[in-house]
Amino acid sequence: MASTSALLEFKAGRCFRQEGTDIVKPDPAKGLVYVEEQDELLHFFWKDRTTGEVEDDLILFPGDAEMVSVPQCTTGRVLMLQFKSSSQKLFYWLQERKTDRDEVILFQVNSLIQQSADDDEADDIHMDEDVAMETEETPAAPIAPSAAFAPANPGSSSSGGGALTSQQMDQLRHVLAGIQVPQAAPRSNLRLDHVLTPGSIGPLLNNPAICAALFPHLPESSERTPEEIQAIVRTPQFSQALVSLSTALESGQLGPLLRQFGLGPNAGDGVEGFLSAIEEQAKSDQANNDQAKK
Repeated sequence: MASTSALLEFKAGRCFRQEGTDIVKPDPAKGLVYVEEQDELLHFFWKDRTTGEVEDDLILFPGDAEMVSVPQCTTGRVLMLQFKSSSQKLFYWLQERKTDRDEVILFQVNSLIQQSADDDEADDIHMDEDVAMETEETPAAPIAPSAAFAPANPGSSSSGGGALTSQQMDQLRHVLAGIQVPQAAPRSNLRLDHVLTPGSIGPLLNNPAICAALFPHLPESSERTPEEIQAIVRTPQFSQALVSLSTALESGQLGPLLRQFGLGPNAGDGVEGFLSAIEEQAKSDQANNDQAKK
């Protein structure tokens, strides 16, 4: 059984795509899907009912996820969880003994996702005035945090990530605002502002492709030039944003969120783990690009 805080739960196994094909085959493991709200985020879990191990922990961003029935399945009992922000698709086969709840389960999952979207829109309405005031008082506009999750290799398209949508950005702000930093000493003295200095970033901005990947994260009113980005990375606001993100990474609470953006399992393991995951993603993207050119 899932925890008592589950908004929805149902028995289901996982299906996996056969490598090199579009054929999806069910895994015989007995599983349980349950949906919970944690830290104002909607989590979609899959747990092995035999071992009790949670193997899927996905965050369903408002309006980004949708669960649909797979029409190619003759029994109608295979469901697909798909995302608008990436090409990620997950398949589950219903293991409930009776079939009369199948359509209800599908409806309930999508209703929970839509409900979180409606709640998010209501929050946005109340926040509009505050956001406008903050915009007037901000002396320099830093690059949006989503720039940290843009493809490491401009022009590449890894299956797990990409830039964040505006709704995902709002959710990320909620997470960062609610981070509880433990009093224990940090895992390391490494911080992102020690690595992403103006001197180290400057040469990268000579690459037009990198600048083009960063421009969407600038305010619409900006000129969107390499010179503007150079000026931004020298501001105290940019440095402070890196310090805040470093603190959040060291707390260890960003792991599930970072993994959903396509980064490796060690992405939430402090600043070093985050940088290693970015490096691994860049190597993977480069390998995919090289393979595609052959």
